[in-house]
Order: sequence, then C-alpha cells, then structure tokens
Amino acid sequence: GKQNKLEVLRSTSVGMFLGGDRIEDVLLPFKSIPQGLEVGDDIDVFVYTDAEDRAFATTLTPKIELDSYAALEVAAVASMGVFFDMGIEKSLFVPAKEQNAPVKVGDKRIVYMFVDPKTQRLLGSMKWREFCFKEDPEFEVKQKVKVMIGEQTDLGRNVLIENEWYGLIYANEIFEKLEIGDERDAYIKT
Repeated sequence: GKQNKLEVLRSTSVGMFLGGDRIEDVLLPFKSIPQGLEVGDDIDVFVYTDAEDRAFATTLTPKIELDSYAALEVAAVASMGVFFDMGIEKSLFVPAKEQNAPVKVGDKRIVYMFVDPKTQRLLGSMKWREFCFKEDPEFEVKQKVKVMIGEQTDLGRNVLIENEWYGLIYANEIFEKLEIGDERDAYIKT
C-alpha cells in the first residue's frame, strides 16, 4: 500500500523479484520492468497484493496510498461492493459495509485506504470522515487551509481539511460549481 525503494534480488521467467528491509519476494512483472534494470539495482515501486495474497510491485504511481485519502472514480459495481480506479493494474475494493451511498460507474468519491485487520488486504472506505482525526484542530478563524471537496449534504459540502480533518462549507458560502475531489483554498470561519 506504499511506495518503497526495493532491491532487485533475482530475475526469473515471469519478472524480477524484489526485496528490502521488511519485505522479500515481491514480483515486478516484465511489463513493469524499466529497460536496463539489473540484479542489485534499487527501484521505486508501489507494493500491493493480488486476490491470492501474492505480493506484486508496479512502477506506476497510484492515486492513493495506505492511510490516505483521494478522490477516485468508480470502475465497477458488484453486489459485494465497489471497485475504484487507483491508477494501477489493481482496483481498490470498497466492501458494501464501507459504502455510505449508492454509486455507479464513473462516479467520483473521496475514499480512504486502510488494511483490513482480518484479511490483511488493502481496502477502501467511502466513510472517509470516520478516519479523520477526532480531536479538535487548532485552527484560527480566517486561517487559510487546503480542502478537498466531498459530497453534497442538505447544509452544503463536506470537505477534507488539510488531509486530516473533516468540515463543512455551508451552501451560502459556495460561490462556484464544485465537483467531488476538487481542491481549493478555503478559510476557517468557525
């Protein structure tokens, strides 16, 4: 679920196996191997597991990493959950219990990525507000902050503030068309 700098340990018929301080035998498939990479070289990769819990690496940069938030697009909808496009070969699965509203292919939502404690697999949650810091932030009134625009509510728009806290922009404080995932400068009002 994170970018890692790993060493090429060996080359095989299916790709190169990588390893590092805490991880070994991560397969970098041939399609992801940059030209000139050799055994002993270091390479920056994103590590994930497949459906059979095998460790894979990719040189593609994902749109989201472990313990972070991103606005992702729905790639597929199934009865057991939703799959979001992470920008790599693998989609991020959001189980039905982690959904807060129905979605369809092409919809964009803020998603939080975490490791399921039971299966040790990467999962996503559309209930991103539950993962934000719970203690009161030490913002000042009129302080400039970065926000990511979330879903529409009866009062306005939910927002992710500084990638750590959630907040709300009231409808009467919105002066432009906003889409989920838009990033803006905003100012703390209360």
